[in-house]
Amino acid sequence: MKRIFSAWFALSIVMLAASPASSHSVFVSSNPGKDSLVTQMPAEFRLEFNEDLLVVGKEDPNQLTVTDKNGAIVSAASEVAGPFIFAKALPQDFVLGKYEVDYRIVSADGHVVEGKYSFEYQPDGETPVTISAVVESPTPSPKDVKSSNSEHAEHGSFIHVHSDHIAIAVIALIAIGSWILYRKINDY
Repeated sequence: MKRIFSAWFALSIVMLAASPASSHSVFVSSNPGKDSLVTQMPAEFRLEFNEDLLVVGKEDPNQLTVTDKNGAIVSAASEVAGPFIFAKALPQDFVLGKYEVDYRIVSADGHVVEGKYSFEYQPDGETPVTISAVVESPTPSPKDVKSSNSEHAEHGSFIHVHSDHIAIAVIALIAIGSWILYRKINDY
């Protein structure tokens, strides 16, 4: 019986040490917004996540690409500033229709998150449609970006954002319970 509890305790410690202490970045907002209708193409395309994105020295594993309905790329190379990734719009005549935003970002903890969404471009005067205006805000510089260690409640469910942390806490409780049980059985 002592061997079983010793093995269980050792296994609990190994599982605790081997479990990851991280969570994936969560998409917060974008300009233009997902499934939005814009009448004026923005000067830049920007996405925001709930934590800083990983940049190693001059190497940037993060990518943001915007393409028109014909598959032509309409965005310049992307840049990262804290939790933001952005790309300038290339100077050109934009075609009417659907545009697709593809992104691949790397969280500060190393997890890769990929996704895509689309928006519709329809200049004023083309077809009368009620839309909300696209508000342009300046691109944040790295020194303007505040730490992203804020509450994540508005960025996804608590369980989704903190599932790895909850798992670590459960494993720690199992390890502590095993140790207490082992000591009781062996009368220490």
